[in-house]
Parts: sequence; structure tokens; C-alpha cells
Amino acid sequence: MTDLPATFHELISASIDESGVWPHQMIVRRDGKLTLRALALPPEGVMAHLGRTIRDGADELIYGMDRYTQPGQGTEFADCIAAGWYRRDVGWRIGVIDYRHDPRIVRPWNWGNAWWIAAVGHELRQVLPDHAVVGHA
Repeated sequence: MTDLPATFHELISASIDESGVWPHQMIVRRDGKLTLRALALPPEGVMAHLGRTIRDGADELIYGMDRYTQPGQGTEFADCIAAGWYRRDVGWRIGVIDYRHDPRIVRPWNWGNAWWIAAVGHELRQVLPDHAVVGHA
């Protein structure tokens, strides 16, 4: 079975340009099939789309939004992809892909960034209050 976090990381690495990563990216697994979605939506539109996708029966999905960072948020660069990985039987796991366009640097997943786990977890609970946000695989 395809490793969605690894596939998503490859997608993000290939999608970075001088303006970051746009549109926002999502990969959905439903009934054993993968679908790539490019979400040219504001953050609240992305969150609404996530809710619909899960209610429509997604078994697994991973999405990310390009974010600017500030000191104290636990990132190395000024840009990151703050992402959520959903599995129906587990809930959400939140991670960050820290990146810089020039020179091109893309860090591995950071599943332990407390600031972004709290921020993205808060966003997810606004749309999907009954879904767990977990901090482990």
C-alpha cells in the first residue's frame, strides 16, 4: 500500500516554486484508490473541503497548507507546509515540512512540532470536533 506521508512529501518537494506551494495539496485514499486534489481555496475553504471529504467516506487523506512562520514556532525557515494526516481508524496526526525555495532545502517530516500541532489541531476541531488529533503514528 502507498505510504501517503512519503508520497505527499515527494509531491510537496516537487511543487515548491518562488511563491511557495500553491494551490494547497491533498491526497485521498478511498476504496483502495488514490486521488490527488489541488485546492485553490482560502484556509476556511480547505477546512470545509476536508470535512466533506471525510464525511463522504475517505479512508485516509493527507493535506497541507503553505504557511509563513515566526520565531518561536519551532521551524527553521520562514516557510513551512503545516499538514494533517487522517486515518479513519486512528484520527489525525499533524506534521510540518519545513522548506526554503532558494537555495532549495526541504526538511523531512517533523511530527513533533508542538506549536503547529496545537495550531492545526485547533483548526481541525473547528470543522471536525468529533475526530481525534493524535501525536503518534
